[in-house]
Amino acid sequence: WMRLKTVPYRPLLVQPSESAPRTSPLAKMPWKPPPPAAKCPKCDKSVYAAEKVTALGKDWHKLCLKCGKCNKLLANGGFLEHDGTPYCEKPCYGALFGPEGYGRGGGVESHKDFGHAKTELSK
Repeated sequence: WMRLKTVPYRPLLVQPSESAPRTSPLAKMPWKPPPPAAKCPKCDKSVYAAEKVTALGKDWHKLCLKCGKCNKLLANGGFLEHDGTPYCEKPCYGALFGPEGYGRGGGVESHKDFGHAKTELSK
């Protein structure tokens, strides 16, 4: 058997020459980075494909698309909007922006009030 002599590893250090340009055209990436992710209108954070819901012409996080009055999570298409804010189709939007007789006075004001009768004692 032959014995091989081991030599310690020394990295080769190359000093840049004075005449070499600092950035060469070969150092550029051959591809373009993806465009930046859209921002959620509610929390102003980036929205990525796995958590994206498109509503009102904007991309939202699934958990940020909530009613402007009762904060109920909204399904895409199951809401109405007023000034760029989504609202439950019934009863929140009607209570806030509907005709005077609907959702005001004796009607249900929102999901939070549903099932809770208002009496003279609770006022």
